[in-house]
Amino acid sequence: MTTNYFKWNLTTLSESLRNINFKIIINIFLDILFYLILAISVMHFNNKLMEKTTQINIPENLITQSVDVVGNVLQQTKEYYSFMVLFAITILVLYLILSNIIKPIIWSLTANISLKYILKFFILSLLLDIILIIISI
Repeated sequence: MTTNYFKWNLTTLSESLRNINFKIIINIFLDILFYLILAISVMHFNNKLMEKTTQINIPENLITQSVDVVGNVLQQTKEYYSFMVLFAITILVLYLILSNIIKPIIWSLTANISLKYILKFFILSLLLDIILIIISI
């Protein structure tokens, strides 16, 4: 029984591998590209965020410092906070653009959809994402 099951699995695997065509390879490549671009972008902005974190100079006893020093620390923390918000918005916009470009291409390869419908889907999806972001804010 075990050898028959093993042979059946090998036969199924070999038939599956024969059915792999060029479109499936392109789909896998585009999907990997999508996540790779996002991962590299997040790592880049994370490095920039860490640089900003090390640039903030907060004295040990902030209460005893002068008004100028406290104002300088406040300015540095405001810049850091602004950079964090900009970081989140940039990653969100990058995700939206990539997902609205690469994902329809992947779907079109599997379903043989024309470029006209991909463009319509892109515009509709982008509008829907923008509306959802506005509602969530």
